[in-house]
Amino acid sequence: MTLRYFPASSIYFHFFMIPARILPNVQYGEEVLTIQLIENLQRREIDPIDKANAILAFFQNRHGEMDLETVFSTLVTYDRDPGRVENEFAETVSAIIKYVGMTTRTMENIMSLLTLPQKIRDAVKTGAVPVS
Repeated sequence: MTLRYFPASSIYFHFFMIPARILPNVQYGEEVLTIQLIENLQRREIDPIDKANAILAFFQNRHGEMDLETVFSTLVTYDRDPGRVENEFAETVSAIIKYVGMTTRTMENIMSLLTLPQKIRDAVKTGAVPVS
């Protein structure tokens, strides 16, 4: 909702109708971030770099300030042997798989984009360099 609401809440708000859901039973924090992640990752127009950043932010929100390398290496471990990672991390991966339909391999591939130099990430973000 925030991606749609805040731009629409500008001076021209009264001229536009925006799709929005009011979820009265949702608490702030993790629940809201989960809903935002799911909605944002399901949007087709989101670029791969933003997807990777959203996934990283989701893990960091649920597990503290995990750095990219830790998230990535734990994803690789989970993909090879889910029993070797903490249950909380496995639950986070399972939530993404369930709600977004993304495999662990896809998550690994998307997250690996964040290890590229900034110049290349910018090119991927604008579509100048395809992800393949």
